[in-house]
Amino acid sequence: MRALRSPALAFALVASASASAADAPWTAVAEAPLAGAADVRETRWETSRPPGGAYDHIRVHRYRTAGPAKAVLLYLPGTNMNGQVALRDEDHNLWIFLARRGVEVYALDYRTAFPISSGVNDLGFMAEWTVDAFTEDIRTAAGLVRKESGRAKLFVSGFSRGAFFAYAYAGLEPEGVAGLVILDGPFKNHAAAAFDRAAEMGKLKASGAWASDVSGPMGWDNRAKLLGAAAANPAGAALDAKFSTVGDQVSDLLYNAWGPGGLTNTRGQTKVQNVSRLLVGYDRWYPAIQNV
Repeated sequence: MRALRSPALAFALVASASASAADAPWTAVAEAPLAGAADVRETRWETSRPPGGAYDHIRVHRYRTAGPAKAVLLYLPGTNMNGQVALRDEDHNLWIFLARRGVEVYALDYRTAFPISSGVNDLGFMAEWTVDAFTEDIRTAAGLVRKESGRAKLFVSGFSRGAFFAYAYAGLEPEGVAGLVILDGPFKNHAAAAFDRAAEMGKLKASGAWASDVSGPMGWDNRAKLLGAAAANPAGAALDAKFSTVGDQVSDLLYNAWGPGGLTNTRGQTKVQNVSRLLVGYDRWYPAIQNV
């Protein structure tokens, strides 16, 4: 284990992690082999978060193989993504790739992993799911990781929006971060014009649109049906008669989602079955207040 420059600070970080665990008890699911990659073992922990509503929870997944860890990584997913394994081969799953090379990986489920039912209608509780709230959630998760791994300094990785959170968390506990692994992520840009935060918050409150829905106009159930069919058998019958297979239907949808090839290039680069398996497991909602 690499030591911090200041032993006192190292002790403070570990003590802080223990205090956080005491304030918000974690419940654990015993370690078990990962289906489809049995040499990798998964453990899960879950805890509640303030203000203590029905969906105010976070979950941490640990992926590791037998033997001592060479390093410990806390992974922060992107928008609507989570820490649950969707693809189980190391060519398409960074956590499995790293675990097999001696890295102990902890992947976070944000609070968005919990309100997934199509029956959730009142999303006003997401007004409390600010950047600050999620960054504190990450601090709490990091405390668990330090406690379980015995490491005072963690590598922190973020993908897309998770990259933003990696920077934010590193700013809170810089001496507890061994390094950042930033994947396809943004950094703060210069504002071309003054940003009136109060006015934008007023618009959000007036609209009552507290969350974005990853399913868009398609609807959650239809999205799940379409992606589930392509994930199971892309050569199966399409749900839209103008396509020959469901794989072709999903491929066309994804290729054009953000402009030709902007989201993913399913025309020659990305296997539609793989991306369908990934997308079907996404969280449904994401708090709009974080965009403000």
